Amino acid sequence: MTTKTSEQLARDRHYAIQRIRDSVPLPARVGDLYDGNGRLRTEFMEHGPAERAIQKLHRRAGEAVPNQDALPVGIQQALHLPLIWVQIVSRYPWKVMWVRHDSTGRVRRGELKCTTLGGAIYEWRRIRKLAPNATIVSRARGYHIPPELRGELPPRWYWCPHCMKPRRYQRDPDNRTFTTNKKVWSDTKGRFVWVERKVYILVCPMCHNNSRDPIFRMSNQPWETRRFKQGVRRAKPRQRTRRKRGKS
Repeated sequence: MTTKTSEQLARDRHYAIQRIRDSVPLPARVGDLYDGNGRLRTEFMEHGPAERAIQKLHRRAGEAVPNQDALPVGIQQALHLPLIWVQIVSRYPWKVMWVRHDSTGRVRRGELKCTTLGGAIYEWRRIRKLAPNATIVSRARGYHIPPELRGELPPRWYWCPHCMKPRRYQRDPDNRTFTTNKKVWSDTKGRFVWVERKVYILVCPMCHNNSRDPIFRMSNQPWETRRFKQGVRRAKPRQRTRRKRGKS
C-alpha cells in the first residue's frame, strides 16, 4: 500500500473543497450572482460554474456587437481579452462617461454603469449622438497600450489605461509630484537608460486616472526593438559598467 505525500494530500484536499464550492446551484439569472451593492455573493466566490457563466455572458455580449472594425483599437483589444478577477466580482465593471455644458454654461458630468462591454458599446454609440465626447471607461481594470500604438502617440499625449484611448493629460491642480524611474535617452551609451526623476502628477480629464498608475507608467515609457538571431532563446543582458573597488 502506497502512502500519499503531503503535496498529494494538500492537492486532494483542495479538489475536495473546490467540489463542495461548485456544488452550490446557480441561480436562474447571472444578475442574481451579485448582492444589492453589486458585489459577487460570498457563496459564489471561487465558484467554477459561476465564473464560467460570467465569462460566457461577457463573451457573447461582445460577439453580438456589430461593426467591430469601426471601434477604437483599445476597445477592440478589450473585446478579445477575458475578464480578470476584479472584473468578475463586480456587477458593473464598465461605464460610459461624458461631459457637457448646460444652458447656463455649467459643466455637467454624466455616467452610466454597464454590466458588459457589449452593453457599454451599445450605450456609448447612443449617447455619443448627444455628447460627442462620450467615452467607455473600464472601472476595475487598466488595459495596456495596444502594440500598434506603441511609440506612435504625438507629444504630450498619453495612453489612458481606463479610457482605453490616447488622452491629453492635465497637470494635477494641486501641483503634486512623485519620484519614479523614467527611460531617458543616453547619447554616451546610445540607448535608453533608467534614471530616477521627480515629476508632476498628470490626471486624465475624463476618468481621473493619474500618472502614478503602474499600467500608465509601463504603457507610456519609450519602447525599444531588440533583434535576435535565429535560434536565440534568451536575451543577453545589456553591458553595465562596473566600478573598480579601491584597495582598503
